[in-house]
Amino acid sequence: MDGMEFSQKPELHITLVGRKVGQTLVAADGGKGFVFDAIRELVAQTAWSILRSGRFVQLHKEKPVEGSSETINARSIVELIDLPGASDFFTELSRIVGSEITPPPFHMTIYTNTDPEGIGVSSESDLKLYREKDIRSLR
Repeated sequence: MDGMEFSQKPELHITLVGRKVGQTLVAADGGKGFVFDAIRELVAQTAWSILRSGRFVQLHKEKPVEGSSETINARSIVELIDLPGASDFFTELSRIVGSEITPPPFHMTIYTNTDPEGIGVSSESDLKLYREKDIRSLR
């Protein structure tokens, strides 16, 4: 795309709990395990479904190269998705930890360029910051 080569991700996944939310959960748990037990139960009880949108976005982020002062220009193509059960999940998750947990913008990384890990998007502001362009079609 645009003279850049992208590779298809070998797996598709949706990140519900990224690093930032994970740190909040670990802090709320305090090593006791009660939060994680409650989350396992909540995950099992949630009616999960994925609604693909057909809305694709190319993301771009300058990422540091581990162990170096250099950076790479990482790009990803993601599909924005809807997770109807996620709203109730995050409401209950917030209740469990005693503070509001804001869900990330739900997406699936379809293709990557330069960095096969993709680009972490944990908030709407991240999505806005990294959004390089909307893609009409991948065909």
